[in-house]
Amino acid sequence: MNYNERLMPCPFCGGKANMITTTNGSTHHGVSFTFGIECSECGTSLPWVHELRATLENGELKITKDERDKAVEEWNRRMQKKKSEEE
Repeated sequence: MNYNERLMPCPFCGGKANMITTTNGSTHHGVSFTFGIECSECGTSLPWVHELRATLENGELKITKDERDKAVEEWNRRMQKKKSEEE
């Protein structure tokens, strides 16, 4: 599933929104990414970051924390608020 395709356009300029990695890290037991959502045109972004963590257990990749759905929901909710304010 491509999460970027689920993001609505920027509420300010209509530009394409994308998830962007802000930090990443790894340990012997897992990897983590923090990410935000940003408009590729005007640079508008959500004021907070989200996280994705994974570990390898018994040869299988296991997602231990995944906030991508939450981030999409928050960005899209912001777009809906902007539209309802204009009406």
